[in-house]
Amino acid sequence: MNKVAVAVKELFQLEIDWLKSLPIDDKNKLFPDYVDLDRDHPINHICVTGEIALVILGIKPCCAVNHGYHTDYGKMLYEQVVKPWYNKHFDDEGGCNFVCELTKPGTAYYTGTLFDGGPGKRVDWGNSMLFWNISHPESDLVADVFTRTTRPTSNEEFRICFGIPAKDSGGRRNTCTRIEYQFQNPTDIYQIEDVCCSPCLEFISRDVDAAAVGAHFKKCREALGSIGYSIALDIHGQDKDSAAWDGISSQPWSSDAIATSWLAASGGDITRFMHMIKDDTLWVRCGMGKVNSIIGKVIQLSTNHMK
Repeated sequence: MNKVAVAVKELFQLEIDWLKSLPIDDKNKLFPDYVDLDRDHPINHICVTGEIALVILGIKPCCAVNHGYHTDYGKMLYEQVVKPWYNKHFDDEGGCNFVCELTKPGTAYYTGTLFDGGPGKRVDWGNSMLFWNISHPESDLVADVFTRTTRPTSNEEFRICFGIPAKDSGGRRNTCTRIEYQFQNPTDIYQIEDVCCSPCLEFISRDVDAAAVGAHFKKCREALGSIGYSIALDIHGQDKDSAAWDGISSQPWSSDAIATSWLAASGGDITRFMHMIKDDTLWVRCGMGKVNSIIGKVIQLSTNHMK
């Protein structure tokens, strides 16, 4: 097992043990989103080790932890888990490519929405745990955004800093849906039963970025596979007439968009694509009639590409 695999495995265990050990009052305070769910603060939805792994592997420029009303989470995670782990595995004097720090108050701010502080309210990423790759091509932007207090950060800047493949402009707003890269062995990773899913990375994307999403997933899957973790592509809203995100009623991706993303995720290889369908690397959230239609579109797209 290489050094990165060892370090990531250790961080997973440290973070999981820490989350499980938190008193119920702390959990209610740190994760108010999950208080009303019919399960005990699902750590499989909270754990950020997978995102940190993508930073180490050179995919994401950075991972930031803290947001909106989660005012103490990032600081606690930084002080009690990630910073001690970082000090053990990364030597600054040896030319370390990574920085782990707590951001200053007021940095990376923007105007809030109904879901993160209320319309018009200033929301920032101050007092957040920031883990970033200073050798990443977008490192300079990360350094600017997470020290900036004089002007707001745009959605596009956040997108680049967080390594999200879906752009903030182009296409129609009502064609967006939630994308999640799901760990395929969550029960083994989190040591809890009945794990419905465990997103390593999640974001919102419009259908115009379907090809970019598929290609990005392929890159993440190959990188994580090199250290022993397997992920699946989960495109939400496949079986619904409408979906909702941030209070906006929107149409989920079309069959053409899903097919485009699935083909890109397989690298354009139909044989690999069929294997990915069979082993749940490409999550199916719709009936067999629609699945067969999408598969037909994937084959047609591949045929057209080869002409």
